[in-house]
Amino acid sequence: MIPTPRSIRNSQTLVSQTLLLVTILAAVSFLALFLRVWQLDIRPMHHDEANQAVRTGILLETGTYRYDPENHHGPTLYYLSLPFAWVTAGRDFSKTTEITFRLVPALFGVVLVPMLFFLRRGLPLPALTMTALLTAVSPAMVYYSRFYIQEVLLVCFTFGAILSGWLYLCRPSIGKALLAGTCLGLMFATKETSGLAYFAMAAGLAAVAANDRQAARRLLASLPKVHLAWLILAALGVVIVLFTSFFTHPGGLLDIFRSFQIYLSRGFAESFHLHPWYFYLKSLLYTHEARGPHWTEAFILALASLGIVFAWIRPLPSIGNAHLVRFLSVYTIVLVVVYSAISYKTPWSMLSFHHGLILLAGYGAGAALGVTGGMTRTLVGVLLAAGFAHLTWLSAEANFRYFADPGNPYVYAQTSPDLLNLVHRVEQITAVTPEGRGMLIEVIADPYSMWPLPWYLRRFSHVGYWEEPGQVPSDAVPALVITTPEIEQKLSGRLDDRFQVEFYGLRPSVFLLMCIRNDLWDRFIETQTISARNRARAW
Repeated sequence: MIPTPRSIRNSQTLVSQTLLLVTILAAVSFLALFLRVWQLDIRPMHHDEANQAVRTGILLETGTYRYDPENHHGPTLYYLSLPFAWVTAGRDFSKTTEITFRLVPALFGVVLVPMLFFLRRGLPLPALTMTALLTAVSPAMVYYSRFYIQEVLLVCFTFGAILSGWLYLCRPSIGKALLAGTCLGLMFATKETSGLAYFAMAAGLAAVAANDRQAARRLLASLPKVHLAWLILAALGVVIVLFTSFFTHPGGLLDIFRSFQIYLSRGFAESFHLHPWYFYLKSLLYTHEARGPHWTEAFILALASLGIVFAWIRPLPSIGNAHLVRFLSVYTIVLVVVYSAISYKTPWSMLSFHHGLILLAGYGAGAALGVTGGMTRTLVGVLLAAGFAHLTWLSAEANFRYFADPGNPYVYAQTSPDLLNLVHRVEQITAVTPEGRGMLIEVIADPYSMWPLPWYLRRFSHVGYWEEPGQVPSDAVPALVITTPEIEQKLSGRLDDRFQVEFYGLRPSVFLLMCIRNDLWDRFIETQTISARNRARAW
């Protein structure tokens, strides 16, 4: 068949648009990368981050991983962290840094931008561009991409499942079915709350099918049933391999069933993490304390609402595939409702539906540009640019200035920067102690007050952790005792007048006491005095 001038022009237009999209996504990816990795170690390690890092350290040094449904999530984060640890620290956990671990979620947060390339048949260039920009600068997305937890990985694998499912429906193949199954398996191997995303996906598919039943029947009739089998096998294969620790711990499969009961009961049980239904939405809509910016991502919520309206009331082929956006709208709304209904809430959990809101917001922005013209379209463009600039500024404030401030809505039980002063003091005492990092340190505190000390004391070889004073051996006098004001009263006979006591902030309204043995304190003061005299002479 001889190509016509019109088909040639269409082909050239498609190539040029594809190249333009690649260029835009590459540029936005650099912006996303900068916001996620610049000064990645500026914020003190959160106790959840420290817990994950120590668990990864055990895997790094021993090669052993065991799934623990009681206190930890799935294995993907730990295994994916190994290459970064090998490169930066070999197999020595004590040589790792905050950057070693935080690079993992940071890079997954960046990958969400280029993944939009695979939606080019479903969304036009303006919508994809705005979606990429919002993904890159959303304060919530950036803040938790700099957090060593599973949430961003779950978002990325979920988006991978949606993309591969979309590509499969556009042109079915075994490869795409396998890819979809792999992503679905990785979702569950990342975090147990993936079950909520499965439910939301099913609801989205059901809503789209119900809206166009004839098309749904034709599609189902045309799909090879063997592809579904390959999808299920891929998902199960990923789950089995990872939860059994590469077939070394078969009991991990039984622990999966325990996790269902644990997380179901935790969702409604009494806990520090119980919050009202509007907790997530309030964080996104508007927050302001006595100091700091007026925090809001209402710009994204407004555009997402516009996108939902266009998807269901005024769908136009020129502004996107109606079936795709309707699926995304139902999927996102269901997640918002379910996460809001569950009483147990941690702020990073909102990323699962927040990413859906960002996808809808990009579509809403593209729709607003697509149905307007002239001065109105120019005004819409100016408003979109202003909203993007405001979110970028808020993201910089959240991550580089108010990164540990309780007024920041993304800060949650965050370790105080004052704890770094305690760590610095420990290093100062180390310098005047004959044992160096081999000195004896006793940490006596409840589990909530211990973390993130195991992370910050990982380079010390003689550190003991106890929850009660009666558990502590009495055969040696430690160099340092770190405890809480509540327990300190029970240690009066042990501490008496042999220790110098200092107070440090751990979290808002949570304090630690560090008791320094008097002989070490005297040596430390002496070195400080000599250092001050030397500086005065040099001056």
